[in-house]
Amino acid sequence: MLPPPRFEIDNIELRGLEGELAALVKQRMQTGLPVGSLDGERSVRLPHPHKTDHLIKIKGSGFKGGPVWFGTLHRSGLRAPLFDYDGRMMVDVASGHDAAYLGGASFQQASTEFRLARRLAELGYPVVPCLGYGRVQHKSLSSWFSVHEMRTEWGSVAPPRVPLQGYVAAKLELGRLLLELGTRHQLIGYAWFVAAPAGPLVLKDLHPFRMADPLSMSRTSWVMQMFFGLHIAALASVHFARKAGIAESTYGDIRVAVFKTVSPGATVADHVALSGELVRPYMLGVPKHFDAAALRRVLEGNPITRGLLDACPAEYERW
Repeated sequence: MLPPPRFEIDNIELRGLEGELAALVKQRMQTGLPVGSLDGERSVRLPHPHKTDHLIKIKGSGFKGGPVWFGTLHRSGLRAPLFDYDGRMMVDVASGHDAAYLGGASFQQASTEFRLARRLAELGYPVVPCLGYGRVQHKSLSSWFSVHEMRTEWGSVAPPRVPLQGYVAAKLELGRLLLELGTRHQLIGYAWFVAAPAGPLVLKDLHPFRMADPLSMSRTSWVMQMFFGLHIAALASVHFARKAGIAESTYGDIRVAVFKTVSPGATVADHVALSGELVRPYMLGVPKHFDAAALRRVLEGNPITRGLLDACPAEYERW
């Protein structure tokens, strides 16, 4: 049994936030007011203090509109893997959802949202602005949050809000964009979009990203990291299609859309094969017995991962 929710904040720290916006965020995190509207289980949307056509979203504001439940960790089971020079999986505990308290975000998640949103804006990508981030403290415990500025007309690019054709097109664009970020800017991860009706796609949810590094990553580890992000995006495609009641006969096109940039002929069978030959033995946990040569054979033997091997920038060392 979880304890009853209470707002018990001993201290709050804000980074990048000033004036009325800082006062609004501080009040909401300390008292739960204004209540605002829920956006998922750990975020709220509040009226913008200056702009009537915008709103403020606090990600990590508390559990289901209440406070952060200090001492009770998320139990999502979602891991944040990273891969060493040979392609062996390690677990980045700080980046995983379960490093945060229920209703809150981790230090890594909040700070990455802030820094990457600014970096992508500098590079010219449409991105939901992250205005700042911070933490609340209760006794010796800390929970983090990030603060985003949203247009009121933005909504998630997912069915039933968007038609199936638009959803598949967005997945195609995500695959293209993730490959571009990984090859041109050494940024590897996954994200999703919001958009206004008939408006451009705008990136959101950036915390799964990390910087690729040719000094500590090889071609093999680059491909493993890239494929993991695309794999998660593919699984999310089917999850939200099923949730919206879309006919299962269309799941194939939805599932493989994110792979089409790197492997134009990619099929559901290719992804299913990698789920069994790559994901289960190499990505769900730290392997007890690791064979780098066997891993390379898997990567070279599937058109999706072979396409990633071909796309990998030359500065990453080949075996």
